[in-house]
Amino acid sequence: MKLTLPKISIITVCRNSEETIADTIHSVMAAYSMYNSIEYIIQDGMSTDNTFQLASDITKDTDFVQIYQEKDNGIYDAMN
Repeated sequence: MKLTLPKISIITVCRNSEETIADTIHSVMAAYSMYNSIEYIIQDGMSTDNTFQLASDITKDTDFVQIYQEKDNGIYDAMN
């Protein structure tokens, strides 16, 4: 009998998070190495620093990460 694990979605909402985004992504990637039924979504609110590029570079060889960049009206709008 094959065990089917439920998929877990992890969402990071960020804007101008260049100093912390790498640690966040690496933490999720470590979790993925132990529990590979994860989808990871990064929602960037049109950062003006290097957040989007850094996230893209770190996750370029993954297939469980999706990165979106669009203007929002604050953190609660981005989460929705």
